[in-house]
Amino acid sequence: MKEIERHVFDALNQYGELCPQQDKALEELGFELPKPNEKKGKYNNRKMVFDDECRKLFISICQKHGLNIDVEPVYGGASYLEKQDFIIMNQQKRIDEKQAILEGLVMKIEDVNAVVEEAVDLAYEKACEVVTERVKERN
Repeated sequence: MKEIERHVFDALNQYGELCPQQDKALEELGFELPKPNEKKGKYNNRKMVFDDECRKLFISICQKHGLNIDVEPVYGGASYLEKQDFIIMNQQKRIDEKQAILEGLVMKIEDVNAVVEEAVDLAYEKACEVVTERVKERN
């Protein structure tokens, strides 16, 4: 069973109302940007620092209680791919499937061509025999 943890970050808005505002709440809690001199974005946000702190806390609690866990994150598989990489991977699978079908059809066509060539050769030989017989009959 997969456990899910969810955080909701509330902060006061301009009207003094409590509402979900992740970045503002994390800023108020003292979390800084991982790269303070760079623009805030997908790879530079306070949630990254928060998640890192949570991971460190979780690992220390597990170790304190004698639980052995992997401390290095394992990346790999479809769930860790960027959207474009995931799309490309799926397209490549579909291309490979279609390529296999195409190769099968090409082999069938080659088999049919071989049968047709064999039939043509037999028909030619038979025609030559018939013509030879007719020529012998006239002479």
